[in-house]
Amino acid sequence: MPWIEEGLVPSSEITGATNRYRADQDHIGQFISEHCSFGEKLTISKSELYKIYDRYMTDMTGFGAFGVKSASKVVFGKRLHELGISESRDTNTRFWVGVSIKQGVNFHPFGYQ
Repeated sequence: MPWIEEGLVPSSEITGATNRYRADQDHIGQFISEHCSFGEKLTISKSELYKIYDRYMTDMTGFGAFGVKSASKVVFGKRLHELGISESRDTNTRFWVGVSIKQGVNFHPFGYQ
């Protein structure tokens, strides 16, 4: 049987559906792509970006965006590294390099704070 030797090859429909599902479940990636700006000279403190992400996730439904709680700080940081965002530090602050929050973004979509 060829599938035993070669393995199962998923159809393009299965591969496409899998990729769409992964993209839909990447709440950190969605937050970064929709609400952040990118540029060599941009920076934001790690704690500030995480706080804004956490507030965004909570504000989406009152419980969490899409019924999901915020990722931990460790998971959030790993995902940013996967997205190619680097980090640095000075004597007092750890920060993300090359990213910042877009101007004019409302992080309280339902108008409460």
